[in-house]
Amino acid sequence: MRKDLICADTGEIINIIDVPSKYDLQSMMEIDHGFYCLTNENRVIAYEDITSLNQYIMQAIELCEEFPCKFISPNSIRFDYHESSRRDYVILKVAPLTPHGKLPKYPLSIRFFPEELFNGEITYGRDKTIQKVKILSWGSIPYILNIAKMKNTLEIVSIYKTVDFKDVKLFDKKGT
Repeated sequence: MRKDLICADTGEIINIIDVPSKYDLQSMMEIDHGFYCLTNENRVIAYEDITSLNQYIMQAIELCEEFPCKFISPNSIRFDYHESSRRDYVILKVAPLTPHGKLPKYPLSIRFFPEELFNGEITYGRDKTIQKVKILSWGSIPYILNIAKMKNTLEIVSIYKTVDFKDVKLFDKKGT
């Protein structure tokens, strides 16, 4: 039985019981440097969370007509680990403890890469629910869709496009 997890980017070791998660952290396969491949029921949980994002992509298109009309195809979500220079499958990342040794506000995230020129990250809070989502989608230029939990519901908070290496705001919930 796994007792510890390695935190991504730092290599720090954290006790598995200290990490609140809707995922079964015992059954993950460690890839390297604090990144894990999802197995068994974990795949079902991630699959449901990832495919649920299509409703926000539809809203983004309604809010901003130029946002690329690319949806997450259920058949494009890959979970199987393969050794290659490109990670195009779902991976889980464990966040390191704070400098004071406390659990971070967002202890886990999954990254997904359903298609070329399209990827995203779902960040989970201590309450085991989705707290933030960032989706990068390329049309002729990159677009960024940011979703966050506000008053216990996920909402689109901003949409940007990147032009000449600068982010240009297309929608901001604060500005409406």
